[in-house]
Amino acid sequence: MATNTGNIDGNTSNEIKLYPNPANNEVLIELTNLESSDITLNVYDVLGKLVYSDNAKKISGSFKQSIDVSQLTRGIYVVKINDNVNTYFTKLILQ
Repeated sequence: MATNTGNIDGNTSNEIKLYPNPANNEVLIELTNLESSDITLNVYDVLGKLVYSDNAKKISGSFKQSIDVSQLTRGIYVVKINDNVNTYFTKLILQ
């Protein structure tokens, strides 16, 4: 099983849309052309500590989810999405 890993800026064959970014209270994450129906979404702080985790199902090849980030401190975070076939990364900035 090959893993398609994007770089920290989210440059993958399947583009992660994350907005608004920078964010304050809520962020919307979208990813299309997914292979699997089971999605794992994790958000890590700059020290690698898991600060948010959720499991979801995709709908017709795409994934869209809103996350409340109002309780997280300002800074840079890494968003990791895994669909059991590929792993995607992007950067989230909280103001």
